Amino acid sequence: MLNSYKELKVWQKSIDLVEEVYILTGDFPKDETYGLSIQERRAAVSIPSNIAEGQRRKDLPEYLQFLRIADASSAELETQIIISKRLYPDLDYSKVDVLLEEVQKMLNVLIRKLEDKLNEKNLKPKTQNLKPESGQSLIEVLIAVAIGAILIGAATATIIPVLRSNLETRTVQIAGSLSQEYLDNLRSLAESNWYQVYNPPTAKGPSSQFYLNATSTTFILASGSTSTIAEGRTFTRYFSIENVNRNLCGAGDITTDAASSCAIGPGSSGIIEDPSTQKITSIVSWTAGGSAGGSINKVQYLTRSQNKVFVQSDWSGGTGQEGPITSENNKFATSTNINYSTTTGSIIIQGF
Repeated sequence: MLNSYKELKVWQKSIDLVEEVYILTGDFPKDETYGLSIQERRAAVSIPSNIAEGQRRKDLPEYLQFLRIADASSAELETQIIISKRLYPDLDYSKVDVLLEEVQKMLNVLIRKLEDKLNEKNLKPKTQNLKPESGQSLIEVLIAVAIGAILIGAATATIIPVLRSNLETRTVQIAGSLSQEYLDNLRSLAESNWYQVYNPPTAKGPSSQFYLNATSTTFILASGSTSTIAEGRTFTRYFSIENVNRNLCGAGDITTDAASSCAIGPGSSGIIEDPSTQKITSIVSWTAGGSAGGSINKVQYLTRSQNKVFVQSDWSGGTGQEGPITSENNKFATSTNINYSTTTGSIIIQGF
């Protein structure tokens, strides 16, 4: 008899697997931080976690259920590793492959043994014989049946609200996870391509709706919303993008007041838009039985932390440059009485 889940060989091997998965995903490209990297780590951690929780419950059917969840997480991890090998074939997957195969074999053996043990115990309850025995009148049996029905009804009235509450709590947890996933992926996208967040495909604002379309290497912003089904419920999610204003002519705090003129510059009185900050509101809603079930909103401010700076000395391209600038060029916005084409790299005032 084992005293702790820590004595289980399969738990020990799965802990080794988690460690190797973390080492492997540490070599993934930075743009996978909130993609395959975090997904593989979560799937790996789920394996020993479910083994431990199932063993600690001390109930054979529940133990089996958690072992099956751990086995399913191993299959999820195996699939993600296969995808990683196609995208990043130069990495060393050998240690993860060996440990994952060992853990899956040990889980399958343990599950079969516990299933055999459960069948031997024959845990199905036996139906009582309600036929009156010698010395027991029919009226006593009927009274006993009536009392049992009352007790069952009372228990049902108590259990149903509890089950409903648990289901609602679980639904909110799933919605929160879906919302946070969007915010995490948007943060990763903003670090690699701020222009895509600042300049989405349609107009920004509190009522705007966008979703993330995953490609093989990154995410692309698309207009509208997307739906997914989890545990029998349909979840719809999208996010809005809004410009952000700051006081002190862009050098102060975020404000909801409208922009005003700034004659002097940063630090002076006035409110202007901060092009390096965007307000993101992630919305997830769900339905229950064909009617609206609820929704949650999460707000996050994204700030551009990696700026690309260039020094321009060639103005021969002329006027017409409108911001934000996405690539280096030789143009500028407007000019009056300026000769910019005679000598590359110089601006000459006409008539002087």
